Amino acid sequence: MKQFLKTNMTRAAMFIAAAAIALTACTKEEIVDGDKTEGKADVPEFVSYTPESAEVGTETEAMIMGKNFGTDASKVTVSLGDTEMTVTEVGRSVIKFTVPSTMQEGSYPLTVTVEYTDADGAAQVAEHTFEVNFEVKARVPEITGYKPEAGIYPGGELTIEGKDLGSDPSLVTVTLGDKTLEIKSVAPGAIVVTVPEDVQYGPYALKVDVKYGVDGSQTATRTFPDFQVLEKEYVVTSEVWAGAGSQGADNGGRLAAKFFAPQSLAFDDKTGSLYVGEIYNGVRMINSAGNVSYYKAPQDNNPWWDGGRITCLVSVEGDRLAYVVRNARDRAWKYLWLAGRSSGEFPDAVGYQDYNSDLEYEDVAINPVDGYTVVAASQWYWWRTESRFFLVSPDGGTVKEPDFSIADGNSDKSVWNSHYSRVVFSPDGKWLYVARASNDINTGAGDGSKPVAYIERYPYDPATHTLGNADSREIIAGDPCGGASVGSETGLTDGAVGTSRLAGPKQMCFDSTGETLYFVECINHTLRKITDLDGTPTVTTVAGNGTKGSAEVTNAPEEDMKHITFDTPKGLALGDDNTFYISQDGDTKVIRKISITLKAAE
Repeated sequence: MKQFLKTNMTRAAMFIAAAAIALTACTKEEIVDGDKTEGKADVPEFVSYTPESAEVGTETEAMIMGKNFGTDASKVTVSLGDTEMTVTEVGRSVIKFTVPSTMQEGSYPLTVTVEYTDADGAAQVAEHTFEVNFEVKARVPEITGYKPEAGIYPGGELTIEGKDLGSDPSLVTVTLGDKTLEIKSVAPGAIVVTVPEDVQYGPYALKVDVKYGVDGSQTATRTFPDFQVLEKEYVVTSEVWAGAGSQGADNGGRLAAKFFAPQSLAFDDKTGSLYVGEIYNGVRMINSAGNVSYYKAPQDNNPWWDGGRITCLVSVEGDRLAYVVRNARDRAWKYLWLAGRSSGEFPDAVGYQDYNSDLEYEDVAINPVDGYTVVAASQWYWWRTESRFFLVSPDGGTVKEPDFSIADGNSDKSVWNSHYSRVVFSPDGKWLYVARASNDINTGAGDGSKPVAYIERYPYDPATHTLGNADSREIIAGDPCGGASVGSETGLTDGAVGTSRLAGPKQMCFDSTGETLYFVECINHTLRKITDLDGTPTVTTVAGNGTKGSAEVTNAPEEDMKHITFDTPKGLALGDDNTFYISQDGDTKVIRKISITLKAAE
């Protein structure tokens, strides 16, 4: 009952107050349509203002709330102390004004005047000074620290922490030793800068200057005398990236999918898709979302059926895709298939050049400069196989066979052979690299059983679309095979050209600089690289130790890549200079991924 009485008494009091205001408002006359009627004058009333403060050096929009202000800005003045503000807008219940950035720090009376006409038609001025002064506060930046606290790698971003740091990059200067750092962003609590790539690791003085106040006339400074630029450290992680392990042709999510016999890989850096060429199972695509599907499928998606299966090897270069059909039994077929695009994923490829059943088409490479493709093939000649090569124009219509291509097995230009030849062009388009490898390293009864394991290159002129001849070849790795009855000396030996030994070199690819050639070996079970290609080509084993296996590493030092083991790797692609995709065609049919990342600063 008490609460009820209290509530109703409050409502009654509000009603009485409102009635009193109404009676007071009717004590004067106002003119309506030329006649005097009782009413009240539109006397300006001042209620409040917002915001209650501004920051030195910052222009601030403010407003006064009330009523009966009119709409004529020329009849309104607003002052902070003795300084008149600029009135920007007047409405019946609001006055907007600007506090200039030049106002000095202080507490100022806020005074407003409004000219108006009273009920008798006389000009009047209403003036009001608010009881609470308007504050102009000095922003004093406080620089408290930086992250990461351990320091930063060259090329990394550093965050400087603090309070009231402002938002204008032009008022901030950060130096590291004698270098002025690039300002990425400025916010009241953080300044983000970039440390240049060319900074040497070691201790530096990190100095931060933040200007503030009127016209930036004052500066807050802090120096951190022992800031550390860290030496870059990398860690390696390897994993099964796609494939359930057992042989099959199931599509779907990359880890649930099954591969039949993955031989070649091609990474599309425009879409992030990885193309997989397989024995008997065509070409499949793993898109950037990790879904596996057919790009070129065997008939009825069935790699087990002899009448419909196809073996393909694939290459992607920019906006061009090519794949070859190694064998298609006795069916009428084309051996080279090409596709181009302007955007998105590649459309279906179109077949060019009639299939020759006497050949097995082993690999394809696209020249990145002129768009020509080289197709490698093998052909039986008596007890051995010879390698043949075909240079095909971008439209698929013209074919030339270089003189190092062995058509009859008796040529005096014969570069003693391999059962398989894998090919790749250098990024500048000026060299064709050929990896030659026999099926195994054992010497059999016939000359055709002699082992072969080496990598060579031939000059190529993109302007004239011409490959060098057999006399222009350069051996860059392995033993170049002494002749039909000698073969190559094989092994797992790193070193300069002439001393390095290989076993089963398969797919090759370049890093982005074109200075390092990577390749995998199916017999040595390794990932290796060749550097100093134009000087003294030198082979170094990157991962694998010559033994079949499936060992992985996680966030391990870069030198621990040697502990990664593979099971018959045949395909290789680089997603970037620090991401390797490797297809295995051994006891497990999977695609491995090796990622090299910068170690997080602790």
